[in-house]
Amino acid sequence: MALIIEDGTVVAGANSFVTDAELQAYAAVRKVSLPAAQDDREALLVNAMDYIVSKEQDMKGARVSDAQELPYPRHCVTINGFDVPKDSIPPLLKQCQIESAIAANTLSLLPNESVQNVQTQKVDVLEISYFQGGSMTTVNLQAVDAKIKPLLKNNATMTRV
Repeated sequence: MALIIEDGTVVAGANSFVTDAELQAYAAVRKVSLPAAQDDREALLVNAMDYIVSKEQDMKGARVSDAQELPYPRHCVTINGFDVPKDSIPPLLKQCQIESAIAANTLSLLPNESVQNVQTQKVDVLEISYFQGGSMTTVNLQAVDAKIKPLLKNNATMTRV
């Protein structure tokens, strides 16, 4: 597998904002273990990108081109009161991808699960009873959520009387 890095110029076929070297450097400073094989690390970065793409509906701004593969570059984005150039990838977004890749090393970022809600199952004379309601698996990525927050729309409004 080869990473194709989006650098803000709408790179055809882009699948990452982050290089393998950037992932390794970030992890090394934090003493985080990563797979030894480059292909495995790159797969983590692609899985992390899938997670980030799942957050696009909540991101500020809009894509700059209908041809781009990834949610960035975007226009009409501000971070901490400063405009983000529409031909750039914010460092904060790269950190989000790296933190997501680190998390993807030990868990599924976008779990698929079938919940049957079976309470009891009896084989002889076949009897199945189900729980009321349902359950769902969610992923809690606080390190990612803290970094991605400035890139997301602020859905809360405050009115002062």
